[in-house]
Amino acid sequence: MGDHILLLKYPVFVLMVACGRGIEQPWQASCSAAAVYLAACLYEAAHDPAAPARRNRALVACEACLLVVSCAIIVTGANP
Repeated sequence: MGDHILLLKYPVFVLMVACGRGIEQPWQASCSAAAVYLAACLYEAAHDPAAPARRNRALVACEACLLVVSCAIIVTGANP
């Protein structure tokens, strides 16, 4: 769980930039932040042999599915 908390800095950066630019669609910023977070989690699971998430294939699969859904929402501009 600690690794996932550590990775929260990346979506926070996305939200900070979105707020600083006065983004008009907060749902899109939220989906973008979620996509960045999930991508960071998947990257760590794939590239860090010591990552605890690497041993939990169900978690990695769930994160991958959520990443695809987040990206699809961003690309299509669907308003949830």
